Amino acid sequence: MGLPLIDLSVALFFLLCLVIVARFRRAIQVHDAESYRFLSGGLAVLSLVSLLRIYSGLGIFATVPFLSDPLFFKVISWIGIIMGATFLVSGVSTWLPIARANRQSSQEQVQRLELIKRVEQLVMVETRLPEVLCTTLDYISGLSGVAWGAVFACDTPKTPARLLSTTCADDPDAAELVQLQIKPEEIVVADQNDGKEPSNLFDHFTGMIAPPDLALPLQANNRVYGVFLIWMDSDDTTGCDELRINLKIAVDIISRELELDTLRTRVSIMEHFRKLRRDLASSVDKSLEFRDNFANIARTLSDRLCADQISLVISVGADQVRRLTIGNGRTVLDEIGIAVDLCPDYIREALSTGKPVIFDNKTNAESDSTMQCGLAVPVFIGGTCGAVLTAVRNRETPFNQVQRRLLLSSVTVVRDLLIDDEQTSASIKAERRMVALEKMLMETGAGNNLQELFSMSARLLHEELGASIVRIATYSPDNAFLRSRALVSKPSQKPSTPPDGHMILSLMPLHRQLRDTGKIVLAGLNQPEQLSGAEASQVFTESSLDALLVPVPVGRRVLAVVSIAGMQTQGGSHRSADIMFARVVANAVGLAIQNGLSRNAVKSTLSRADRTRMATSSRLRGQVNSSLSGILGSLEMIKSRHQPGDAKLDKYLAIIDKSAHRIQDYLSQPVEE
Repeated sequence: MGLPLIDLSVALFFLLCLVIVARFRRAIQVHDAESYRFLSGGLAVLSLVSLLRIYSGLGIFATVPFLSDPLFFKVISWIGIIMGATFLVSGVSTWLPIARANRQSSQEQVQRLELIKRVEQLVMVETRLPEVLCTTLDYISGLSGVAWGAVFACDTPKTPARLLSTTCADDPDAAELVQLQIKPEEIVVADQNDGKEPSNLFDHFTGMIAPPDLALPLQANNRVYGVFLIWMDSDDTTGCDELRINLKIAVDIISRELELDTLRTRVSIMEHFRKLRRDLASSVDKSLEFRDNFANIARTLSDRLCADQISLVISVGADQVRRLTIGNGRTVLDEIGIAVDLCPDYIREALSTGKPVIFDNKTNAESDSTMQCGLAVPVFIGGTCGAVLTAVRNRETPFNQVQRRLLLSSVTVVRDLLIDDEQTSASIKAERRMVALEKMLMETGAGNNLQELFSMSARLLHEELGASIVRIATYSPDNAFLRSRALVSKPSQKPSTPPDGHMILSLMPLHRQLRDTGKIVLAGLNQPEQLSGAEASQVFTESSLDALLVPVPVGRRVLAVVSIAGMQTQGGSHRSADIMFARVVANAVGLAIQNGLSRNAVKSTLSRADRTRMATSSRLRGQVNSSLSGILGSLEMIKSRHQPGDAKLDKYLAIIDKSAHRIQDYLSQPVEE
């Protein structure tokens, strides 16, 4: 009974093995289909022989020919056992190398997963790229098959790579790596050649050390950050390929993190841009002056850029600029009429080239000695470079790339919210002044009451110039007094001389100078002339510190003066457009006085008959005077708005001016009988 049980156990064992092999049929056939056939065939034969032995022991084959013979059955059984064992041994012998390869592949896979895990942990906690590259080289050197390695870093896309680290620093051959000058484009070529075929990169190793077996660059954001060089300890190409795969995975992890860092930086920069634009837009108030709005914008930029000085230089002519500056004191300095040649080199370069200029105190001898470095950004107005926005520091720390981009992005906001608005406001103001002058010239030509014209002129100047006090006065025939004809002042200002009072001319040196020279007189904080106490108290108030005195020419003499106080701008200067406007108004007043004097002279010298005879002539003179007033006023406005440089236009304007004054001199002569 014991023998059938043993045979049954053996048969069940072989059947179980056959089921297991069938269960893993696909896995075994993937590696070798022949191995599966031998294993399954051998197990099947041994299982069949075991079943036959059980049946024989139970006497089932007692009546079967040949099988009932014990000797024949033993021979058949041993033949089956030998054949099954042969098949089984053949299958196992074929499968064992595959199993060893699988085991080795599993070990390499575990090694690769460990490398991936370590590199991913590294890039998560370390932000310094040189440290990441050096540590990754240490991880790679720990893999099997690596003799030694080196890593180079490219600081910029244009500079050669420099040696960061090597795993065999004590090796005398490794010391030669420091002298290598590997260019980024050579690294890219080596990567395209899969690190195996010759390239310019491997020419550096001629005569020093053997070329590396692997050269794998680190590329991200369309630039090369470095390159890994690996030397193998054998010529095993399989191990080299496996090592290249591992190194490629590590490099891909680092490059992916670099691209993510760049993306996060860009998102952060864009958020800074949006916030800066919102802050700049909110700092502009349409009800404020141009200078005050610039101060708000400059303070916002100064805080964001950590700048010590923000300036805006605007071209106002062929050779002049206006410069607004805000420094550490947070006050605005407004300078008008500065010659371009007197500006620092970086401003002239930005205006002429239309390109941003990075400057420092070493390369710009004309810059302020306290300002160490800065950036000048051009502002394009109407397709041409019409202004320059500058940010300056009084320390040697230059502006970084993000701060430069912030300043560049703010140029559009400054132009749209500040300069364009100022130009629009100036254009509207010029049009309004033109309409007012046309109306005044019509009144002058119509020959209305002079007192009404004086009052209208004073009100016009007070409103357009924003002055605190405007007075129009005439010189007495004996030049001893000034007779006040019109006065307009702010409610807070109370001049001592009434609108129709007399002022002592001997106490007014500036008004005497104007009468003698016929030229405009400026008195202010940055002017050599100063208002004397007596002159200021008679014409304006004792607290007046600045004045603009405009002569009123009548023919070749100065018979009246327009005195304006309180229109001085920040920095002690006056706008040229405002001065020209006051001069045009004064000329119109002079024409009105001349017309009045001509009419009075005719009435006092002609008889009744002559008056009748000269009526037509007087009307003609009045019409000519009216037209001439319009011509002279329009000519002055053209001169104020025309930029010098057009020789032909300047010639024509001079001809018109000369002819008009010739007609004016003729009309100023007494009418002969």
